[in-house]
Amino acid sequence: MNGTTPERLRKAAELKETQANDPAIALNRKDFEFAARNLKKMAEAGVRIGFGSDSGNGPPRYEGFFEHLEMELMVKNGGMMPTQVIQAFSKTNSEALGVEKDFGTLAKGKVADFVVLRKNPLDDIVNTRTISAVYIAGRKFE
Repeated sequence: MNGTTPERLRKAAELKETQANDPAIALNRKDFEFAARNLKKMAEAGVRIGFGSDSGNGPPRYEGFFEHLEMELMVKNGGMMPTQVIQAFSKTNSEALGVEKDFGTLAKGKVADFVVLRKNPLDDIVNTRTISAVYIAGRKFE
């Protein structure tokens, strides 16, 4: 389920090089640090934080990659605990969308979309990348 190919790695290296040479890199880093401080303050204050994705719609597309990176950054730079990040993309999002009766947590009577991981994400949020199986509506996705 990795999806990493030599072509994707080559494109990612090209993208990294382009970004490193971007004249706005210093401003982007400053903006990132500002956003990370704000996220940390909000998490500490008990603000409910949801999780979304904006991987972009132009090539190259790396579906899933940026979401995992965002989760990692929410912990490492945003001061959130892995449990808070996991709740942000599951429980909190379902509540924000008003669908918590059917989605967002694993419970009897709810739609069971979930992943099985090889390593515990509570030990390290990066472990969300160790996907061994995906279930949609309670059925294993092949």
